[in-house]
Amino acid sequence: MSGSTGERSFADIITSIRYWVIHSITIP
Repeated sequence: MSGSTGERSFADIITSIRYWVIHSITIP
């Protein structure tokens, strides 16, 4: 983790949401 606050946190949140959404939509 780097010492970058702002976009780093936002990007992490977006990635988490996208991952969760993809897994939610893609139900095996």
